[in-house]
Amino acid sequence: MFRHHDRSRWRLWVVALAVLLPSSLARGEAETLIAVDADRSEAKLVRCEADGSWLFEIDGKDRHWTMDQLVRWGEPTKTPHSSLLYLSDGNALAVDESFEPLKIVGEQVIFDSTSLGEQITLPLSVLEGIVFRLPPDVQQRDQIIDRLRTTERSADTILLKNGDEIQGTVGGLSTTELALQTASGNTISVPRKNILAIALNPALLDQPKQQDRLLMVHLADGSRIIASDWKGDAKKVQLKTPSGLVLKTHYRTDSGTANLLGLQSSDSHVVYLSDLEPVDYRHRPYLSVAWPYRSDHNVIGSRLRSGGTLYEKGIGMHSLASLTYQFEKPYQRFDATLGIDDSAGNRGSVIFRLYVDDGSGKWQLRYQSDIIRGGDGTTPISVDLSGIRGLSLMVDYAERGDEMDRANWLDARLLPAKDNE
Repeated sequence: MFRHHDRSRWRLWVVALAVLLPSSLARGEAETLIAVDADRSEAKLVRCEADGSWLFEIDGKDRHWTMDQLVRWGEPTKTPHSSLLYLSDGNALAVDESFEPLKIVGEQVIFDSTSLGEQITLPLSVLEGIVFRLPPDVQQRDQIIDRLRTTERSADTILLKNGDEIQGTVGGLSTTELALQTASGNTISVPRKNILAIALNPALLDQPKQQDRLLMVHLADGSRIIASDWKGDAKKVQLKTPSGLVLKTHYRTDSGTANLLGLQSSDSHVVYLSDLEPVDYRHRPYLSVAWPYRSDHNVIGSRLRSGGTLYEKGIGMHSLASLTYQFEKPYQRFDATLGIDDSAGNRGSVIFRLYVDDGSGKWQLRYQSDIIRGGDGTTPISVDLSGIRGLSLMVDYAERGDEMDRANWLDARLLPAKDNE
């Protein structure tokens, strides 16, 4: 391990190398930008402006975009194997422990971050939990994270690598051990190397207020930052989280590669189906296994991944199933990206169908896909909903029965009619 002065020298060397890189790297590679009107463009991110708009280069021309015009940009694929901090406002921050390990001292957690800087200090009151050294298998990783975030608990809970749990009050975390005060009042030491995750007592967390205007930013180290306010300049962007934290990050890493990999807006005048309650769900098993649908997860409960891209919003379904919604207000259009979840590998084959009801109770087929197979990539769709009061998503069998038919309706969203925006 480097000594502290060696670390500074090493970072200066990396920065110097980045300065020598070709200027063509300044704007990075073009990534897909999806607008509210469903248009798709290949766009290079230039910067965030002081007014919160974003500057992209499209077809050789600079163009400003506000978050109410944008659904998403980029393809966040980075899945960190490092430790992750999960905050009560939904943020996930990757920890760089190559020089200094994460520590808990008093009521604060102190850590280094490749994207956010060194010796960052956060109050424990915003920290939901810590996962140490995520495994490379994405399904195992998602299961650990869900276990951390969904387990009901009335005390700090230490998840051990052997599957055991210990409850108490965390008193501190050093480079070698964690101090935990048990319910009996005794303080025990838990070797750091044995800890899988720390889940803090939710009753002691500061819960942020609900925000209607949010921006999700994916960074190269695997961090996911949810911001309620943002502004930038030529070098960096400042992100304020719903918990009131102010985080700053650069557009490029020290080595000159892109640091901002993806943006997704909830201020784009669209309504995600996964945020609505359906009126009906039906699944007809091919044999005997019944599958539920999942909001913002694939059908097995992991995060949505199709075509190598991570999606935060969407619906996971398994053949043969239908999911039905009724609308209290009119919508212009339904947009989504269709695909088999990457967890199915090159297996699975389905047909996606979309049925609509104009209020008469007579359902009509409005869209039907070709057979979509695992490994085929993704297919964007846009369906007119003028005059429609009900929508039903169906996933049907194609080949080999229902084998690995893990279908994803990615970024499934509704665009309100203009008079109702």
